[in-house]
Amino acid sequence: MSSYPPEKSGYISPQSGPSPPAYDPSSSGKDYYDGQGSPYNIPMPSAGPAFAGGYAGYAQDGAQPQSPYLSPGGSQLQPPRMSGALTPQDSPYAPSPVPAVGEPPPEQHGFKGFLHNIAPGESPTKLLKPAPPQFSRPPPYEVPYGPFPACALLAAKSNLQHGWPPMAPPVEYRPHPFATHDVRKEDWLLFLYHCRTAAGLTPLNKAAAGLAPLALGAGILPGIALVLGVEHIMKKRKRGNVVQIVAQWNQHFFNPRQMEVALAKGRISYSGPGAGQVPADMPGTRPSDIVGLDPNDTDSEHDDHPASPKGAAQPPRSPEEIKKAKKDAKKWRIVVSYKAI
Repeated sequence: MSSYPPEKSGYISPQSGPSPPAYDPSSSGKDYYDGQGSPYNIPMPSAGPAFAGGYAGYAQDGAQPQSPYLSPGGSQLQPPRMSGALTPQDSPYAPSPVPAVGEPPPEQHGFKGFLHNIAPGESPTKLLKPAPPQFSRPPPYEVPYGPFPACALLAAKSNLQHGWPPMAPPVEYRPHPFATHDVRKEDWLLFLYHCRTAAGLTPLNKAAAGLAPLALGAGILPGIALVLGVEHIMKKRKRGNVVQIVAQWNQHFFNPRQMEVALAKGRISYSGPGAGQVPADMPGTRPSDIVGLDPNDTDSEHDDHPASPKGAAQPPRSPEEIKKAKKDAKKWRIVVSYKAI
């Protein structure tokens, strides 16, 4: 005789077919939007000294600043888990009245991630087909769209293909311009994803550069110079891809919301109507300050000094601050400014 208690069956006829599987109470109430399932639970790159100082709004000692800005409403999106992460009440982004759409795909790890990384970088045309849903979302009428001081987000490293940290550009005022111009978290993260994907110098690109001397029968020293030249051409082409991504997002998303996004490095803007000019986050910079920086050099290692407004008295800086400012000047950044329409 079985030691188990008899089961109570709710079925009248056992001949009507096999019984369905027993209900598992452990699956009830599972939140599919918890931290494990959220597409925005993106680990923040380690913010070392490269994120300290240099630009207003960046935290010191490697900690990300907590935004003090209140959004017009609550957000259904979970903030990224990072040091100094924003709470939904302090989010710099506009609220999302519906579940997020058009977010970047999750990162791939392990063998699948390896296979993904050896594929060639995506072209802007391929990345934007089909067009992201953000391009067809009309700006709401109730948002103020007022002027705001320009802000910028520094890249993770000096090379363009390393992309940007998944965060809004830090500002020292409230509310954040994203909250007053209908830029949601999924909008900004998808834009950053497109920029990084378009700029990615993949291992396959590097392998092609390494095989170039063999294909041309070059010697060791000429081969090294040839590899460096091919990689430089590839990086320049990737910069052009990012410029195209920025232009498309400006035309179809940011400009209708009275914003302009530009790709900049040092004292040069590389995209938009102000290409070749001083970026919007460096007002008052003298034109002579930009002499000596080659606009065609995508990853210039010039000892670039940050510009200062003409005639403005600058407080004395420590050697560490000067070194940090020089390092930040070599990084790419995305500049967000107001655009009247």
